[in-house]
Amino acid sequence: MRSLSRVRFQLMLVVVILFVTLFAAMPTHAAGSSELSAWHLRVDFPNEQLQVVYTHYILKSSNPVVIADLQQTDITNNCQIRGQLTFDPDGYAIFDGKTSIRCELPPPCQCAYAGGMREPLFWMGADVRLDTKKRSYPLVEAVRKGTRDFAFGLTPQGSQLRTNFWIYGDQYQTSPWAPNLYGNQFALGAGGSSITAIGQALTQAGVPVMEYVPDWEGFFAKLPADGVPSQFVQPGSMSWTAQRSLSNGPLRHPDELFIGYSPSTDQYFEGRLRHLEIDPPGCRPGI
Repeated sequence: MRSLSRVRFQLMLVVVILFVTLFAAMPTHAAGSSELSAWHLRVDFPNEQLQVVYTHYILKSSNPVVIADLQQTDITNNCQIRGQLTFDPDGYAIFDGKTSIRCELPPPCQCAYAGGMREPLFWMGADVRLDTKKRSYPLVEAVRKGTRDFAFGLTPQGSQLRTNFWIYGDQYQTSPWAPNLYGNQFALGAGGSSITAIGQALTQAGVPVMEYVPDWEGFFAKLPADGVPSQFVQPGSMSWTAQRSLSNGPLRHPDELFIGYSPSTDQYFEGRLRHLEIDPPGCRPGI
């Protein structure tokens, strides 16, 4: 009887040791660290050819933030050019009011909950040449199952412009800024210094972020890491900050993206574009 009890005890001890060993081998997350699944899309025109690169990445909100995983996909072949895309001598693609680009996006990857990132983060950047006598400047619009998900564009106001964007069902518009005929580079985002940290982590991982917007990092690094949208325009270092935070709404991963055209308004972009990138708010539970 004592021998049987001893065997049972030894078996229980083995089970406990195995459990402890397996538990110790499981990956753990440090306190204060969480992960966010996000995606980034960049549009360029190297050698007067369209190039669209989609990047899915897992961001770990440690200090400093790091890219836990990253996958880049060139989706240019998933894009169709409507109209004729021509270029000026400086490499800007000319959108004549009849030209647009439509891209089918990859299916969303599995989302990771951003438990430590409570504020919505996003940014978009562009390098454009504009004529304020034109009537329409829709830059990019994302669509999911035929419904607008988010959109960014520019609205003329006399000799000046306002950047407008629609996200989480809300409309935002910046203060007026004066366009430069030789080109404007601007960065728009919500997240302040968090954008700078994520941008630096992506750049180190081989995904350059808005390097065509001089001093954008210095501008956002001085802002609090909250959900208040801000904009920085070069040349001239013109800036704007909203009076309210971005709402935290039910953003979804879009199926398709329109560049230079808004299917919601049936308007085309009239201007010139050399660089465009977007990084919408990352995934959240329920997506």
